[in-house]
Amino acid sequence: MMGYALDRNDLARGAEIGDLSTGDLAERCERGFFRVVGRLKRMSKIAGLRISHEAVEHALASRGIVAAVTGDDRRLIAAYSSGEAPEDVCKLMIAVSGLTALHVEAAAVDALPRLASGKVDCQAVAQLARRIQQADAGIIEAFGRAFYPRRVTPADSFETLGGDSLLYVQLSLTLERKLGRIPEGWEKIPVGALARLGSQKGNRRVVDTDMLMRVLAILLVVLHHATLWPIPGGAAALVMLVGYGLARFHGTALMRGETSRLLRAVATNLAVYAPLVAGYSIARGEVPWPSVFLVGNLGIFDPKHMLPYVYWFVEAYAQVMLIVAALFSPAVRKHVAAKPFATGIAALVVTVAVKFLAPQVWAVGAVQIFTVSDVFYLAVFGWYVFHARTARQRLLVLGVAIMAFPFMAYWGGNWIVSWVKFMLQLACVATLLYAPRVTVPRQVAALALPVAAAGYHIYLFHRLVPELLLTQLKLPWPVMITLSVAAGILSGVAAFHAQKALTAWLASRRGRGAALGIHAAPAE
Repeated sequence: MMGYALDRNDLARGAEIGDLSTGDLAERCERGFFRVVGRLKRMSKIAGLRISHEAVEHALASRGIVAAVTGDDRRLIAAYSSGEAPEDVCKLMIAVSGLTALHVEAAAVDALPRLASGKVDCQAVAQLARRIQQADAGIIEAFGRAFYPRRVTPADSFETLGGDSLLYVQLSLTLERKLGRIPEGWEKIPVGALARLGSQKGNRRVVDTDMLMRVLAILLVVLHHATLWPIPGGAAALVMLVGYGLARFHGTALMRGETSRLLRAVATNLAVYAPLVAGYSIARGEVPWPSVFLVGNLGIFDPKHMLPYVYWFVEAYAQVMLIVAALFSPAVRKHVAAKPFATGIAALVVTVAVKFLAPQVWAVGAVQIFTVSDVFYLAVFGWYVFHARTARQRLLVLGVAIMAFPFMAYWGGNWIVSWVKFMLQLACVATLLYAPRVTVPRQVAALALPVAAAGYHIYLFHRLVPELLLTQLKLPWPVMITLSVAAGILSGVAAFHAQKALTAWLASRRGRGAALGIHAAPAE
């Protein structure tokens, strides 16, 4: 008979079927016995392969890994409690399933969820998998928007995606909001792993000092342009941070000869500058060709036919990056990779010499301070600071800065503006060397990080509202200054969020929102 007997006659029934498909998964031992090891209904069909969850569990168990496997037709997720590294579990899952690194995930748990009977609670494991997917999606979608139009998977990291200093600040803000902290070294951590870091509560935040320096620098730029007070040096500090970010985020790629990553980052940043040039062209009825070709800061063109000199930083930034990309020939790459700090010393000597010698052969008057020959050494100082890893190297860099910047202040006119500018650079060097990360109140981080993230946009747009609108109002000077500074900062922040909204919309149009965070997970 088949099924439950309802009366005595049912027990007298004979065989009614041949083979009974129970859905059990068994293995046959050497003595010919069969042992049930799982159920076939716990299956996933991924990339054309039918994968039994219980077969993967059994394979993991044979290696001493206590795990429960779940998943869907997009990926497998193993929750395990035996202490192995997630990447090791993922590698084993790849080996036994035939899948790729993009289709497996491993999550360490204190203990596997179990039913009262002692069996693994598969529903609880499935809920854990959904939480992992949802957490992945939030962080990965943020990375996807930041790196649009590139596709981002959980296996990617900020470093492998080729992020720059501007994107670093933007995504640091995202991580602070989602995790309540900015994990140290997060730029090297796979995005999927970042998504699963626990959130942190409290009234203190650890942030990178260069982000706070960026805030101070951009505020000095806005205030200096609004008041003409003797507080220059903000833009010079930004140039130093360009070099620091170049070493931090592009140094490894440059040493491998991957200059295209650097140039792609430059093109992305210049895309934000392009609407400004286009708007100026429309307003003036002519194309500012020196600004289009990013050479207006060289001092050899009529200022009437280009954007104001206030935008010299953008042109100098592009020129520095192009020169660096051109200089990294195979021979140079090999030498820099072997001795990055020593190379920094040599480059600093050369660029400081260029700063002093260039006016002798290329004198352009007061606008000399905007030329790439005059500021390149600041970017090199940033590179030099980043590669000072030992106590002796840091002391050497600080000593060079203590000698160089006061001399430049004296050589630059020995007046208050010059001393303010170069003493600020000395303070930046010392801070980057000896306090690369600092702890600040949560409220300070909440105010500073959005300004740091929008710093480039603030630089680009901070004079638009004051020049176009406020000058027509004839307001008292204190009111004008206050409104100019506030409008400059807010217009840049608004432009930054407008760009984020645009890239988010473009990403959603490509269907990225559904693709990110659910198709892939890091194996290593």
